[in-house]
Amino acid sequence: MNFSNQISLLKKELKKDLPGKLFQDKMAPPGRESRYLIKPYSQPPQKAGILILLFPFRDELHTVFIKRTEKNGPHSGQISFPGGKADHLDRNLEHTALRETTEELGVSSSSIKLLGALTPLYIPVSNYDVFPFIGFINNFSGFSIQTTEVQYAIMANIQELQMPDTAGILEINQNNYCIKVPCYKIKDSNIWGATAMILFEFLEIYGRLVNSVK
Repeated sequence: MNFSNQISLLKKELKKDLPGKLFQDKMAPPGRESRYLIKPYSQPPQKAGILILLFPFRDELHTVFIKRTEKNGPHSGQISFPGGKADHLDRNLEHTALRETTEELGVSSSSIKLLGALTPLYIPVSNYDVFPFIGFINNFSGFSIQTTEVQYAIMANIQELQMPDTAGILEINQNNYCIKVPCYKIKDSNIWGATAMILFEFLEIYGRLVNSVK
């Protein structure tokens, strides 16, 4: 199946009922649902837009993650999709996702074709409502990374992400406790938390697409 057909079918799949929270929760860290009850926020959640950017590379469909720089903050140094907080000048959250992707990876927003959206996800630790979008570029010519925000980019083959041995368990230290969280292991990097939850829903949708043409 060529890229044009894959993207066309994916766009159709995204218009159907999404897998939703039920699937996202399969990659959720333990205790995630109770965190915002333990530490309630006086302010409503801020909104953020992120992008699952798809592109052809070496005749296969890929996406990209970013390793964030080490700063003070709940998501410092983590692996995530490109994206960030909505700005008051953004027309909508789609625009937020495109703007942030352009800033962080140097991909022109005019070259990105938006295909649809996934299920929004609340992140208790930072009090954000995250809105994931999916976009596609026909021609990949590399990234121009914004080094103040991004340490490096991680390209990943979509078919490899679907392989069972890509998913695993990561032990992390949190508040002096060792907890085990579901994760994806990609090129010596561990993807967990909200990014893994969003990725899991996307891979379920992509899997439906693949199965529909068998």
